[in-house]
Amino acid sequence: MHGSIEDAVGAQRDRIGLDLSALVRLDSQNPPGREEAVARFVGERLKELGAQVDYQWVQPGRPNVIGVLDFGPGPRVMLNAHTDTVPVTPGDRDLLEPVIKDGNLYGRGACDDKGGLLAMLIACTAAVRMNRDGSGLAGTLILAGVMGEEASGEGTRHLVEHGPLADFAVVGEPTELKPVLGHKGSWRKRLIIHGRAAHSSDPRLGANAIYGAAMVALEVEQLNAALQDTATPLFGSPAVSANVVHGGKQVIIIADTCELEIDRRLLPGETDDDAQVEMDGILRRMLDRYPELTAEWIDLGMGKKPSVIESDSVLAMSLKESIQSVTGDDVSDTGFSGGTDMTFLMEAGVPTIIFGPGSLTQAHSFNEHVPLHEIEKAARVYLELFDRLGR
Repeated sequence: MHGSIEDAVGAQRDRIGLDLSALVRLDSQNPPGREEAVARFVGERLKELGAQVDYQWVQPGRPNVIGVLDFGPGPRVMLNAHTDTVPVTPGDRDLLEPVIKDGNLYGRGACDDKGGLLAMLIACTAAVRMNRDGSGLAGTLILAGVMGEEASGEGTRHLVEHGPLADFAVVGEPTELKPVLGHKGSWRKRLIIHGRAAHSSDPRLGANAIYGAAMVALEVEQLNAALQDTATPLFGSPAVSANVVHGGKQVIIIADTCELEIDRRLLPGETDDDAQVEMDGILRRMLDRYPELTAEWIDLGMGKKPSVIESDSVLAMSLKESIQSVTGDDVSDTGFSGGTDMTFLMEAGVPTIIFGPGSLTQAHSFNEHVPLHEIEKAARVYLELFDRLGR
């Protein structure tokens, strides 16, 4: 079977660069969210394969694309990748114009997550080819290209609510072709601090909200340093940072409001309540020092719970065996520092793992890129995994 997979995927090798270039040129920056063109690209390819294709319109102009390939009785396996990218950053070249150099393709979304999405599409194409040749593949292969992952994961949230679901799922984030058993969670909120405006000629008449925000930010920095002592082998340390601040109206007016947005990364086993207790403690200390201030928390709607699958689960073991079969490398368990849509699938009762081409260190960067040979290998692993789960 492995030789058939290698041949079926390898037959598409010459078009990998062309197809990924086409995907990168399709602007799907989020915000504002422009995923429809990417969804249409994937949907048309899936229709050519004979898949049952459905567009789930999560928001106007922002669909999920779902393709279902039925190879007979067997497990339902979902390959899930997101169609949106983070916004383009300014620089000396257009990140929506792909560049191929030294076997890597550079461009926004090449690594996160269009390379993984393409690898999944290649795996589906190879599966259909193998099935026509009487390969004996069994089960249902579902490709889900979901919108909105870079913000709140709204696409996969919609998917688990409306279906289809599966017996197993793989989220295709950049993992350097290593099996990722889970990811950190995220607690993200905005703190709005209210003070009292006054003329800056006599600051004593006002209550400066910026001073309160500054104290909170410095305590967040201290908390992050303390959290480094709680590292785990798989996920490293939890983390917290204050990353956005807005406050004041004019230099001659004592600031009566200041907003601070905080990101707390959670290890598996930590909860939103744990993070809230930490943040409330910092807030109380700030209000004790500045009693004329008041404050409120606003949920940004971007939080994700930490998630992890057991190393000896059927899915994890099958993925590790598939990776070793394709790459020949020794395989060890790893964890992900960023959040993914894995959490929503696991909450829906779908055993899920993370795997894909490219490195997370390249994601969101000006030099974002993915090795083209990793896309081919990832496709082989996805198809090998589907075959193993169906035996």
